[in-house]
Amino acid sequence: MKKNLFLFLLFMFGCADPDENASKNIRKGDEFFNKGEYDIAEYYYDKIPVENPLYQTVIRRKEEIKKAHEDPMADTRTAKKAKGVYVTNHTFFISNPGPMPVHRITIVNNTDDNLQFVELEFVYLDEEGNEVSRLSTVLTTYVTRNSQKVFEKITPGIMREKFAKANAVLIKPVFY
Repeated sequence: MKKNLFLFLLFMFGCADPDENASKNIRKGDEFFNKGEYDIAEYYYDKIPVENPLYQTVIRRKEEIKKAHEDPMADTRTAKKAKGVYVTNHTFFISNPGPMPVHRITIVNNTDDNLQFVELEFVYLDEEGNEVSRLSTVLTTYVTRNSQKVFEKITPGIMREKFAKANAVLIKPVFY
């Protein structure tokens, strides 16, 4: 009986779509990454195959984890300030010609510091909500303390995959 249950579970988990698994693993890795639980995040990132389009995100995340291990105090200070910076009112459209998404966002800075740059990541999803790609960019903001600013015509790159939805994620703020 135990052997049959084991074979059934092995069959169920072994038959999942690799792209769907990569999407789930990167979301789970990002969840732990954002909490500062880097070892667990790396565990999930390591499950994403090199040939998957999401692997470029994995490389960036692993570089950030390495930097956080080298200078943990810098990471802690940035994380505390980042809690007061938000991305709101995100919309997008596809430019013509070519499959280039153009985004419009509002950045809210509820800190006592002026915001100079932000690293943003745009997560693209298909109709079913599965992640198909990620593009990132650095945006010069100059958002003064306790204020907000609208940014238009943000073009992080060309999409090779079809998508239906997009989310804007604040990765890292840089203050001055």
